[in-house]
Amino acid sequence: MTNENDSKSSITRKRAVEVAFEQLSDLIAVGSQKISDVRVEELVPKLEEGRWYVVLSYDVLGEFSFQRSREFKEFEVSSQDGTVLSMKIKKI
Repeated sequence: MTNENDSKSSITRKRAVEVAFEQLSDLIAVGSQKISDVRVEELVPKLEEGRWYVVLSYDVLGEFSFQRSREFKEFEVSSQDGTVLSMKIKKI
């Protein structure tokens, strides 16, 4: 893995993950979905492209405690300023 800071990168891998978590939290807050157990599944630096790819997974909770499913979201984060460039559902 590359150094925490790369000459082409202004943000650290830790900050890229924090930005993805913040974006996920904002998206969930807009809807009525309840989630738990958020995890970092993948963190891929593509610093030559100026991006970090962060995959987060989480449990979507149903009406009953036994109703839950695992979902995955992939975030593309700018390594220059930490903005989220895209978010998509990742199929596993």
